[in-house]
Amino acid sequence: MKLLVKQPGQYPEVKEFNEGDLLAELQAAVGGYIETVPISDTLVLIADEEGKLKRDSVINIVLPFKGNITDYVVGPVVIAGITRGGDDFRGLNKREISFATNWLDVRSV
Repeated sequence: MKLLVKQPGQYPEVKEFNEGDLLAELQAAVGGYIETVPISDTLVLIADEEGKLKRDSVINIVLPFKGNITDYVVGPVVIAGITRGGDDFRGLNKREISFATNWLDVRSV
């Protein structure tokens, strides 16, 4: 499945993930246990759950709310689609890749 990966200080890239070993691949991609943050009704941001606790972590994106920066995400992030029930991850289509790339671009540090 195609997902969008963004390393700190770099442009997002579309990468292929194996559905059969998805959890392990997502954990490897973000560098730890995964945490999800909804960014739309059909997309989630996946980050390292303990990323802010790691000394060598670099801020990747900021999360504004009503014009003010209220939070930030460190380390690599992945954007994936979610199924209708929200129970499973799914690959991204071209429209979602475009949306997610723009979403990340305006929040990048």
